[in-house]
Amino acid sequence: MAATVLDGNKIASEIRAEVAAEVKALASSGMRPGLAVVLVGNNPASRSTFAARSRAARKLVFTARSIRLLVM
Repeated sequence: MAATVLDGNKIASEIRAEVAAEVKALASSGMRPGLAVVLVGNNPASRSTFAARSRAARKLVFTARSIRLLVM
């Protein structure tokens, strides 16, 4: 069986286009999807992941909101 090479960037782009179309359809019916993340503590990796997800959400016209809880 021959190996199949997947183009991850192409697949991701196609998925983003599909999601954008769905977001547009929802917006036309008065709904706006969103992303909410609760960050607990001060983990740099978690902050970085949230920042990346927020940028992606804004590109798709999602509402992005973070709630930060500090552990003492």
